[in-house]
Amino acid sequence: MYIHQLAQFLVLHIAELATLACRPVYIFPTNPVPSMHFQRRKYPHDSIADHPYLAGLLTGMVAGLTVGFLFAPRSGKELRKQIVGTVNDQTKDLQHQWDKTSWQAKQTINTIKTNVGLAADEAEDEFGRYVDRARQQAHKAEKEADEALKEADRLAREAKSSIDTFKDTRKLG
Repeated sequence: MYIHQLAQFLVLHIAELATLACRPVYIFPTNPVPSMHFQRRKYPHDSIADHPYLAGLLTGMVAGLTVGFLFAPRSGKELRKQIVGTVNDQTKDLQHQWDKTSWQAKQTINTIKTNVGLAADEAEDEFGRYVDRARQQAHKAEKEADEALKEADRLAREAKSSIDTFKDTRKLG
């Protein structure tokens, strides 16, 4: 706990000191005619002084890495083994989840296919029932039409017979 706080304190204060130390330094050009956009510097490494935030960030990063390596609980070899092991475990878990999801998707597709097949069979059966009912109704209508025709023929014969009887009675009388 204390080591972690000490490391954090050092990183923050080293970055702060580096930022203060890297204030911009103004160097006057030695050439009276300014060259395009370039400034001449006495020392080439002074260009980092123009970017105090970047200098502080780099210094803090180096200090943080140094403190991290000093207080690391494992050696580099052990840490790499741990990272590789963790990555392998995560890869295996991901592959297992993929296989499980793939199997569930296949099962769902098979269930849908089965249900669609059952629904199609049921629809076909229902259609067959409607066809049978329509045939029965058509047959019944045909029988009723035949009976109506027979009745119409009987009534027509009866009417003709009545007319003939009426004509005969009129002739006699």
